[in-house]
Amino acid sequence: MSAEPITSPNAAPLTFELTLSAAQLDVLADLVAERQAVSQSPAEDGWLNSAQAAAYLGCTPDRLHDLVARRTLSHGRDGRRLLFRRSDLDAYVEGGL
Repeated sequence: MSAEPITSPNAAPLTFELTLSAAQLDVLADLVAERQAVSQSPAEDGWLNSAQAAAYLGCTPDRLHDLVARRTLSHGRDGRRLLFRRSDLDAYVEGGL
């Protein structure tokens, strides 16, 4: 990878160089994609699938399904697919459900 400046609205540009193997780059790309999938602004309370909701909560999809089975966690459905709103997940964590 070539060294490119990293800029932030509130900071001076930073420059660094990082050498990754193909496998390490794949892992990094997967992590970035996962984070991107669950990062939305709070105003955008779209639906998350089970994998995205589990990643958002930092738990396994099995744990998420257990919470649904216990009627502890609000959810929606698209056929058999479980869907979750970020606001409902936040409310669960904050003890509001």
